[in-house]
Amino acid sequence: MTATVLRFAGARALSEFRLAKLLPELKKANPAVHGIAAEFWHFVEADAEQGVEERRILERLLRYGAPPRGGHSRATLFLVVPRLGTISPWSSKATDIARNCGLTRIRRIERGIAYYVSSGASNSADSRARIAPLLHDRMTESVLATLDEAQELFRHVAPRRLERVPLQQLHEANERLGLAMSEGEIAYLRAAYGSLNRDPTDAELTMFAQANSEHCRHKIFNAEWIIDGEPKAESLFAMIRRTHAANPQGTVLAYADNAAIMQGREAERFQQDAQAEVTELNTELQEEFNKKLFPILQQIAQEKGLHLLLSAQDAGAIWWEPAIDLSLEAVRRLDLLTAPRPSAAPAAAPPAATPPAATPTPTTLPPPAPPATPGPTTPRQ
Repeated sequence: MTATVLRFAGARALSEFRLAKLLPELKKANPAVHGIAAEFWHFVEADAEQGVEERRILERLLRYGAPPRGGHSRATLFLVVPRLGTISPWSSKATDIARNCGLTRIRRIERGIAYYVSSGASNSADSRARIAPLLHDRMTESVLATLDEAQELFRHVAPRRLERVPLQQLHEANERLGLAMSEGEIAYLRAAYGSLNRDPTDAELTMFAQANSEHCRHKIFNAEWIIDGEPKAESLFAMIRRTHAANPQGTVLAYADNAAIMQGREAERFQQDAQAEVTELNTELQEEFNKKLFPILQQIAQEKGLHLLLSAQDAGAIWWEPAIDLSLEAVRRLDLLTAPRPSAAPAAAPPAATPPAATPTPTTLPPPAPPATPGPTTPRQ
């Protein structure tokens, strides 16, 4: 299936501070340079053209950061992308996110930075060669001249057949394959494969170059040093390790397989107690409600000549006359009390109070004994 490559302009890639810091370095490479801008570009490899809804989702995913300024038609483009033939960590994450958003026809998303370098004179090939190293890391990135060249990011190359390298061509293969082997290593390979009576393969040479590299073997760091005719007791690596040997405190493991472990310590942390907060809020709300409800209940009791007993233990009121239910009246008055009132409207007059009974019983006094008849009933709360 033929893939389609889409491209989307992105946000500014560098802050004004970083651009201002980079500009003097570019001037050293080409004194005619007087300006630089940088913005992200996204390149999407898909099985087919995206539909309207799919494209809308994709554009939303790739819309972030400050919008670019634009107006770079006269500037020279340096498009810095992940090294051709590799897949960047950013690409792996972005592609997973797009697929989780339902964009299943997307194969891969990559991101590059378009640097627009403005200069008074045309940028020659020599000028580009001097500026490009200041804009990218040649180990992990490539520099392209146009946006169309970004399609090379998605070029799929069929696996090559295994190649035999004649021993007489080891020097040429070392340069062509970028193996960076020393003269001593090439001599070692020539002798080793000569004893086997066969030529090495390109895969074997690549494996040897990696396994025998400075990164893996530390040949220079672990070498013996003779300075001004005086042999040194320690290698470079040993000198670095000596600092830890002299002051090992605070480490559990050091210089072991490119890793180290530092000692930790016990620490306190703050933790939210959600249940306590809910309980405290409920208590506050209940107290606020009681402040509004109890005066209303006392007013109704006085109007109707009722005896009211406030019970701290039950957190409520107990009526001694079970035949009377004042819940609706209490709710109505509570609504009137708490309902918002328009600022321009005059305050409503309170309802006329019913004359109290001839001998009202204060709420603070004990209630009278219940009548002998009817029989015991369950009081309403």
